Amino acid sequence: MRSIVVGLLTLLLLAGSHAHAQVLGAQVPGAQVPEPVDPTGLKPRRLYINGVLYELLLPPNADVKVESWSPGTFYINDNAKPKGYRSFQLHPLPDPADRLDRAITLATGNTFRYRVNQRLQGRVEIGDRAVGVWCSDDDTQPVPEFCIGYLHHLKVADVQPPPIAQCDGVEVPVDRLTKQKRCLPLLPSPVQGFKDCPACPEMVVVPAGRFVMGSPADEPRRDWNEDQVDVTIAKPFAVGRFAVTYAEWEACLNARDGRGLAVVRGTGRSRWSTPSGSGSNDTSGPWSA
Repeated sequence: MRSIVVGLLTLLLLAGSHAHAQVLGAQVPGAQVPEPVDPTGLKPRRLYINGVLYELLLPPNADVKVESWSPGTFYINDNAKPKGYRSFQLHPLPDPADRLDRAITLATGNTFRYRVNQRLQGRVEIGDRAVGVWCSDDDTQPVPEFCIGYLHHLKVADVQPPPIAQCDGVEVPVDRLTKQKRCLPLLPSPVQGFKDCPACPEMVVVPAGRFVMGSPADEPRRDWNEDQVDVTIAKPFAVGRFAVTYAEWEACLNARDGRGLAVVRGTGRSRWSTPSGSGSNDTSGPWSA
């Protein structure tokens, strides 16, 4: 009888210590659901995913990188390990709930459903929205669950990024994570341009000189490859003032051999164009390969 009472008390103590991480479904054998990371010293980072601005508390030295080929996908490394590598990913394509066999209630009251297959994959459900999660640690066995400690603090900051007032100039992106833009006025440029032909792009001359490229070490959200370096331009050279359009690029190719092919990934534009006008007649831009 005494052993039964002791066992019940032990269970009650364990249940109380995990009040913020209530287990809703099956859990990984032998693994404990991490409690929320201590918010002391953490800084809010905002991430724009599927039209929603989310906020996550992270260490000041954490790296947050945008995946260029998948809009709305962010790789996060808290840099807590002196050796090895661990990271987690937030993305806009969460797994269907019926494919996830484990679930916990986070400190925010949101539900985190996940499954384990060498790495942790899941979804954080915030109201009628869901964010995909992928978590990996190079030396954690059997499951890298450290990212759950950060997911306890994930919340919606805004449904849409802060709008800017009507812009009579040029909207310039200033933050890739939150999609924020700044309106810059259109000012007359003192730099004179030139064209080699009527259909040629406008060019400007970059003078010889020196400048510092990169960002200072204390700049917020700087990337790992932004170390400052001195750059020397030994001789002046010409560069296009604007992005190259389809029409300009095809004119360049047509001048070479009479046929131009403008190919743009992801647009479906891949046709031969000739001076007679056959093929694509889209003269918008910019062109990119």
